Amino acid sequence: MHSAVDIANIFVSKGLEEDSPVTQMQLQKMVYFAHGITLAYTEGKNKLVKEKFEAWDFGPVIPEIYHEFKQFGAKPITPEVDIYRLINKGRKFESIELENPTEKKIVDDTWEALKGLTGIQLSKWTHKDDSAWAKVYRRGSRSIKLKDEDIINDFTPLLTKSKESKQKVGS
Repeated sequence: MHSAVDIANIFVSKGLEEDSPVTQMQLQKMVYFAHGITLAYTEGKNKLVKEKFEAWDFGPVIPEIYHEFKQFGAKPITPEVDIYRLINKGRKFESIELENPTEKKIVDDTWEALKGLTGIQLSKWTHKDDSAWAKVYRRGSRSIKLKDEDIINDFTPLLTKSKESKQKVGS
């Protein structure tokens, strides 16, 4: 398991490298998708991030990611993050390298699949009826945790569809 901020930093780095910086909302959802796919792929045996997602108004959020990047508001996260962290927190922006090949593939595939979607588009997916978020969300409350088994249930169909698509292509 990794720190959610470490995984978020990977997506921020990818956005900066491709001149397509992400917003806080996109970032939260990308980490959520990568975590959800990891849970579903491993049938709950492995988690990508150690923190729990909470049901906030715009979908699943990890407070540590929110606090790390809140100075950007709804704007794209840009290189100023280095200056902010250096001055205010005494450390620089750094992206970790994932050593587990499955985790690396999931994060890379998540980036490729989601990088062109807005935070609102991603948030709408998490707001589906009977989603892990919808099951626990209470307007105005930010501390209700999503359940791993509900997240697994949300993402397992995506893996099944992906497997079916690959089998059709290979036939």
